[in-house]
Amino acid sequence: MRYQLPVLLCAALTMAAACSDDGGGGSSGGSGSTPVNWPTVPSAYSALYSELDGYLDAEEAQIDAQWSGSRYATDFGVQLDAANGNRGPALLTAAGQQKLNDQIAAFAAMGADVLKIDITYPLLTQAYHNFEGHTQTAQDFINYYASVASAGRAAGMKIAVEHGTLFTGYTVWDPAAYFADMKTAGPSQVRIDYAVQKAAEAVAIAQAMAPDYFALIDEVETQNTLFGPVGGTVLYGPSGWASYVQYAIGQVQSAAPAFGGKFGAGSATWEDRSYALAFAGVSALDYVDLHVYPLTNGVADYMLNVASWADDIRAVDSTKAVSVGECWLYKASVSELSGGIANVSVFARDLYSFWQPLDIQFLEILYKLANYKELLFVVPYWSQYHFAYADYDDPNVPATDAGKLAYSYTLADPNITAQAFSPTGQHYMDIMSR
Repeated sequence: MRYQLPVLLCAALTMAAACSDDGGGGSSGGSGSTPVNWPTVPSAYSALYSELDGYLDAEEAQIDAQWSGSRYATDFGVQLDAANGNRGPALLTAAGQQKLNDQIAAFAAMGADVLKIDITYPLLTQAYHNFEGHTQTAQDFINYYASVASAGRAAGMKIAVEHGTLFTGYTVWDPAAYFADMKTAGPSQVRIDYAVQKAAEAVAIAQAMAPDYFALIDEVETQNTLFGPVGGTVLYGPSGWASYVQYAIGQVQSAAPAFGGKFGAGSATWEDRSYALAFAGVSALDYVDLHVYPLTNGVADYMLNVASWADDIRAVDSTKAVSVGECWLYKASVSELSGGIANVSVFARDLYSFWQPLDIQFLEILYKLANYKELLFVVPYWSQYHFAYADYDDPNVPATDAGKLAYSYTLADPNITAQAFSPTGQHYMDIMSR
């Protein structure tokens, strides 16, 4: 299915360029009832495009058949990439501050309800910086995130925090050596040390930022992978993660009794459902968060898991809210998923403008799911594509996957400063304004 651009007046945008070309060599845009002249899908991706298009159409048809059309007051947000903890020391530079200011201004102009910020353990743990010999301190980053929250609220947006882990392969500071050193204490002690350190970070976040939505952990199988095996098994299973969340909430409530935000924890729709259900059983949690990337593995429908898991979570606790704190169309085929394609290779594909009709449809389905299942909030992940894509024949596109990811930001940054939006960004603005 190919969506038209939403009805948005150019005058509603900060720059007239927002209603013209996406500025990044991407597809031409339009407004009102004028269809977008989408780029031709290159032959190298035609089969994958058709496969994903078919899954999206089937998922949307199923939701349309079940959703009454009623609206729910879901908060729609954006990923604040400039404040992602994986950027490490770059967060504290003048250039990093300018990037932050530009993104907050652009997201406010989009009409976002929520700024979502990924804070990554052990960035706020001084023992980690001592171990690595960093000149930056944990308090430097705590102060930084306090200022981020203040700036976001001043721009009229709520603050959502997801407390994850520095992501090997995407972070400039790899914590693997620090984690290995922690593990020398033995399996029992390292699990205690991890919980104590991470919960102390949660206390610092609550005190410094007072987030409206605070996911204490998310995508737990990914977190287990990032920390690595402990005593020949995972760091925590479902009950262990539920226990950690209970402990962290207790620490926050003890140290910051005035904290009034909502506590969350979550999993991904391709992970074992038992994690989400374990969190549903934690009475002190306000919401269970879900991540959505692949559409399906050919057996389970990961997009429609949002609906079925929401029902399962509320069957455990009818008061639990459900959110989608991270999502983007994962451009891999079922056969590629089974073959173990590297995620960086998939993320590199997002760069190209010919994907925009599918990206827009993916966002539209999330909008329908949000209303159908009364989701607390929804946040798409790759925010740079609200501003720019590259055409497939752009001669400046780097050859490597990592280079393509970097190039996506090179294209997006000037449009973020100018507040000039891609057709995908314009459609998401329409969603947020409904």
